[in-house]
Amino acid sequence: MERFYDIERKNVSRIFRAKQKLNVPGLVSHITQRAAGKEPLFLEDADRSYMLGVLKDVTHKQSLNIYAFCLMGNHVHILLSTKEENLYDAMRDLFSRYAMWFNKRDIGTGKLC
Repeated sequence: MERFYDIERKNVSRIFRAKQKLNVPGLVSHITQRAAGKEPLFLEDADRSYMLGVLKDVTHKQSLNIYAFCLMGNHVHILLSTKEENLYDAMRDLFSRYAMWFNKRDIGTGKLC
């Protein structure tokens, strides 16, 4: 069930739509993920470093092939393929781990749900 809440109330739910992507081993997928609303995804270099560390870990655990990535201020692009039918699980792992880490920081908004 997908639920989205009013951004003004700072209660935003973001859903990764990898379930709607083809999940075929060897198929190259272009993945994008944005922060909630117009909020930044990365506030400082440490945020990007953490995302890269999680991406590396998930790549090894989920047997992904990463061909290219770009970490923008409020979104990411990843070009990858899977070796198994695990695209949804891999991306949920990546983005939920980053969001939990980001939201635990004392930034006041907690908008990366």
